[in-house]
Amino acid sequence: MEDDGDDNNENVVQILCEIVSALRIPSVDTDSESDPYVSVYMKGKEVHRTKHLDDQKNPVWSLETGSLFLLKIHKDKIDLENEKVSFVIWDWDRMSKDEKLGEVEIAVQEIL
Repeated sequence: MEDDGDDNNENVVQILCEIVSALRIPSVDTDSESDPYVSVYMKGKEVHRTKHLDDQKNPVWSLETGSLFLLKIHKDKIDLENEKVSFVIWDWDRMSKDEKLGEVEIAVQEIL
């Protein structure tokens, strides 16, 4: 979520990603559907987060809710064979800690 200024470096690969939708999100709230958002992590650091969507079982994110982002991969700073990008769906809560609803990991090597 921070810019490191190395965009022109030949060891930096930039990939335009879009988080589109999710299906059958479990409801963990007692009085409504979940309020899902997606956080994207690389090397344990959050690199992107969508906005949360209120009361959604089958959320669809858009440009207005942060669906599109640029993933920067520094090939010289990571282990290409073992590094993964994690997409984690959370339930946003105003009064308590957000709850993890699911996760998908993609190997960086698969992306490149």
